[in-house]
Amino acid sequence: MTCIRCHKKPALSDQRRAMLSRDVGCDVPGDLCYQCIVEDPAYHHAIISWAVRKREETIQTLRNAIARPLEAIDRWVDSLRG
Repeated sequence: MTCIRCHKKPALSDQRRAMLSRDVGCDVPGDLCYQCIVEDPAYHHAIISWAVRKREETIQTLRNAIARPLEAIDRWVDSLRG
């Protein structure tokens, strides 16, 4: 099924729509493509807010993954110093 607004891209599948609705926190239509949903003023703010939260979570996860090995190295160096 193609998007009813742009008639170019495929509309979201039911599974993808349910996942996006859950993540964004509002019910998104299943007959639009992702690009048209993002451009729709009714959903734009919710999707952008979700994207910012997701980016912050990803950055925090990466920082934690980098910091733990460095902390372990610091403890090892401290143990060598006595």
